[in-house]
Amino acid sequence: MDLVHRAKIFGPIDTLSGFDEAIASKLLLYCERKVLSETEKSELDKTILYLQSLTYHSRVDLQNRPQVSVRYFVPCSDQDSEWRGICKTLTGICQKVDAVQRTITVDEHKISFSDIIEKSN
Repeated sequence: MDLVHRAKIFGPIDTLSGFDEAIASKLLLYCERKVLSETEKSELDKTILYLQSLTYHSRVDLQNRPQVSVRYFVPCSDQDSEWRGICKTLTGICQKVDAVQRTITVDEHKISFSDIIEKSN
């Protein structure tokens, strides 16, 4: 047997494929979905309307380039776990506010209005 074929025999293999990902998923800190009060909802709506006015026209958007920091909820992929998930914070340029689909786009990430927990300053 030549050396090239012999080297392939002793190459590293991953006998437990997916094991590292399974362990990493267990290290995540899960949280419960936060229910916003009416005051928090109205403050969030005001901020979203303001961002929508800044991003409505492309000319204004290019001049202002509003940078936002949003804390939002990502539900678990498990079944029956809509109230359990991960809280993430995303900071970037607000590209678009879509009032029809109720989403905000921050640096290519679409976030639903219902998943927003709070705006960060």
